Amino acid sequence: MVKSTFLCAATTISILVFFGCSNKELHQEQAQLHLRIGTGFLSQGKNPQALVELLKAEELDPQDPQIQNFLGLAYYVRKEYRLTEKHLLRALELFPKFSDARNNLGRLYTDMGRYDEAITQLKIASKDLTYPVPERLFLNLGLVYLKKNDYDMALNSFKKSMESNTRFCPAYNYYGQTLFQQGKYKGAIESFDHALALCNNNYDEAHYYSAVSYYKMGQTEKAIARLEEVEKQYPESEYATKAKNMIRTIQ
Repeated sequence: MVKSTFLCAATTISILVFFGCSNKELHQEQAQLHLRIGTGFLSQGKNPQALVELLKAEELDPQDPQIQNFLGLAYYVRKEYRLTEKHLLRALELFPKFSDARNNLGRLYTDMGRYDEAITQLKIASKDLTYPVPERLFLNLGLVYLKKNDYDMALNSFKKSMESNTRFCPAYNYYGQTLFQQGKYKGAIESFDHALALCNNNYDEAHYYSAVSYYKMGQTEKAIARLEEVEKQYPESEYATKAKNMIRTIQ
């Protein structure tokens, strides 16, 4: 891309008309470069740097829905929800069939407590049979229903997530959490264990809730053993503090 941009720039000096290399095309190429850099920073958790690059990309090509989508994500991780919504809606305005932006909008509305709007967006996206990661979409749909205490619909959505990708450990974790809310602790533990196995035993939330499930079942020794594992394996996690406090309560 960098090479083609250079060639395009050189061409514009003398033979722009013949090769059809316009300023718009140059800007689009440069925008894609900033987009790649920005998404790279975003994946590394370097959010301020990501936002700088993505804003440069938008300035160069404000009509690119992908740039708008990633700008929405950059603002989302900083909990700037109003700006997140603005850019995700703009992405969908530019490309109404942009299922990834619609999925992200559904997750945003869930976090904002706008559950019915979230369900509407996610259901629209779920009709897109070409969406490459349906497990994430159905996970988000399940989370909305879980927050609404609609456990049957939540379980159904998490099942669809697991069916879409049998190795997607977050779906097993939230399936377990739904069973936990229903008081079905044995099934919850099985689901949490599955999540832990798929995530190479590196899932603090599933580990913690499996311990609490054992406690709810009256299996205190197993509960304490798991809580101690949480403290040891995830010392920097919020669940380590919760585990420590729960051990004190039990003892």
